Amino acid sequence: MRRAIVGLFLLVAGCGKVGDPLPPFVRIPGAVKDLAVHQTGYSLVLTWTNPARNIDGSAATDLTQIRIRSNDSVIAAVNVNAAGQMQSYEFPVGSTLLQQRTFTVQAETARGKLSENSNPASITPVEVPGKVAGLKAVVDQRKITLYWGKPQDHPELADVYLVNRIDPPEEPAVVSETSYEDDRYQADKTYVYELTAVRRFQGRMVPGVGPEPITVLAEDRNRLGGLPRVSKRSHRWRIQTGDRSSGHHECVY
Repeated sequence: MRRAIVGLFLLVAGCGKVGDPLPPFVRIPGAVKDLAVHQTGYSLVLTWTNPARNIDGSAATDLTQIRIRSNDSVIAAVNVNAAGQMQSYEFPVGSTLLQQRTFTVQAETARGKLSENSNPASITPVEVPGKVAGLKAVVDQRKITLYWGKPQDHPELADVYLVNRIDPPEEPAVVSETSYEDDRYQADKTYVYELTAVRRFQGRMVPGVGPEPITVLAEDRNRLGGLPRVSKRSHRWRIQTGDRSSGHHECVY
């Protein structure tokens, strides 16, 4: 009995012992690895994928912001839409034409922990063509044809044109002429196009100001009666020989 009491005492004493406290987990998000930048009109657009995991391999569940830096200065903080998802940020070029700019981003958590800097993304903004002029559409039984003129602003920079059918969507087309034919349509449907003049610069395509939209209703010409009908008209004339009339002829068409 005495031994049993001593053993019970030792068991209770062992259960009550508390070990050394463990340090809290420090969740630091992984770095963005696919930062890219491009110019459209007089705006710059940054794109990247938010980190999906922290540096210890755990899921990045508490991302709050992406800090955007330009030449080592923070220029914006963007709310995170979701971990592991693509995101973008657009902002005006400003007065930095023909000056190279380099960007990096950092992910930030709700506890203020920052990731390492992303890969750098650099660009030199350039002058671009303005909006195309006089955009119009002509519909016949076989195709929709778009016509337009060169931009009024910097027409010399319009090297090609980007035609984008956005509703219903089709693959964009790049053309060098100021017209475009689309035979992929159905009668009695509405189609929406966007047209942008594009500059070629050092191996890249830089979209100009725009896009310029146009909505086209592809009416069924067969239902409307087909081709325009030519009315029959009677033309009479006299053939004169000297001073005497030799009669008259009638032509009907």
